[in-house]
Amino acid sequence: MATKKTAEEPHYLFLDTQVFDGNQYDFENKHFRQLRSLGLSDWVQLLLPDITRREVERHIAEKARETFAALKEFSNKGFRRNLRRPPFDAIRKGTTEEEIRKELLDHFKGFCHDTNAIELPAVGLDATAVLNDYFDGKPPFGEGKKKHEFPDAFAGQILFNWCEANSNTVVVVSRDGDWSKYKNTPLDVIKHIGEFLERHIDNFTASEIRKAMKRSKSLVAKAKEQFEKLDFSDNEFGAELTDVEVTRMDFEEMFVTEAKGGIATVEAAMMIDFTATVRGSRRTRRYSAGDYSDDFETFREPLKSYINGEVSIEVEYDEGDPSDLSVGSISMGDVVSCVDFERYFED
Repeated sequence: MATKKTAEEPHYLFLDTQVFDGNQYDFENKHFRQLRSLGLSDWVQLLLPDITRREVERHIAEKARETFAALKEFSNKGFRRNLRRPPFDAIRKGTTEEEIRKELLDHFKGFCHDTNAIELPAVGLDATAVLNDYFDGKPPFGEGKKKHEFPDAFAGQILFNWCEANSNTVVVVSRDGDWSKYKNTPLDVIKHIGEFLERHIDNFTASEIRKAMKRSKSLVAKAKEQFEKLDFSDNEFGAELTDVEVTRMDFEEMFVTEAKGGIATVEAAMMIDFTATVRGSRRTRRYSAGDYSDDFETFREPLKSYINGEVSIEVEYDEGDPSDLSVGSISMGDVVSCVDFERYFED
C-alpha cells in the first residue's frame, strides 16, 4: 500500500538484513552511495529497528572473524611466510579480528548517519501475537523456515507500531518472499533497491528509458560480446573456461536508478544460457609396480550452463525524448563467480 509523498516529506525505508548481506557490507558500492546521497538531500530516511541493527552488527562480527581467519591462513602458509614485498609485507604486519570488525562497523554507522537513520527500540512488543503468527504460519513465518524468522517478525511489529504512531508508510526492501505476503498494510514491500531508487526519477523519463532498453538490439549485442570476453578462471582449482558462446540472453527486471543531464544508470536482472569448454588439471591416483602414486592429468570437457546475474548499464539519452538513447558501458559485476568449478575436482 504505497502512498504519494509530499515534496517536503522523506521516503521512509527499511532494509532487511539480507540486503546488507547481499551487498557484502560494501557501503561504498553504487546502491549504498545513491542511498547516502538521497539521505543527504533529505529524500530518504532509514528506519532501523533495534533488532535489525543488532542482527547486522552480529553479521559484521562474523564477517570479521571469517576475514581474519582467511588472512591468517594465507599469510602462514608455506613460502608466503618469507615474502617481504608488497602487498605481502602488509599482510605479514598483521591486523586483528577486532580492528576489522571496528572498521566494518564504522562504515555501517556512517551509512546510517548519511541516511538519517531513526533507531526504533524494541519496546511495546506483543510476544503473544508473534507466537500466534509463528504457530499459524502467518507472515513472516513461511513453510519450511520458522525459528530464524523471529527477528523479522519482531522487526515487522516495530515497523507497524511506528507507522501507526506516525500515520505513515514504510518501503521494505527484501527478497524474502514471506515479507511480500503482507497485503493491504502500511508496509510497501519490494524486492530490489533499484526499484526504490527509481522512485526519485521522473516517471515519464524512467518509463521511456525502460521501454527503449527492452527493445534495444544493441544492448543484447553489446552484452553478449562483453560476456564472451570475460575472464572465466579460478586460481584455486587452476581451471578456466574457453570458447564461451552465448546461446540465449534475456533481460528481465529493469530499474532506472539514476537519470540526470542525459546520462542514466539502469540496473537489470539478466539470464544467460551459454556453452563453453572447461580446461584444467586435476589430481589422479595411478597404480604402478604394486603401489599407488599421485599424479596430475589435464582435462578438457564441454560445458552447457546458464547464469542468473545483475548488471549495471550506463546509457546516454535525449532529455527531450528519453526513448532516444544509446547504450554505453555494461558492468557485469560478479557474474563470473557464478561458475561452479569445484564440481570438476570432486573426488
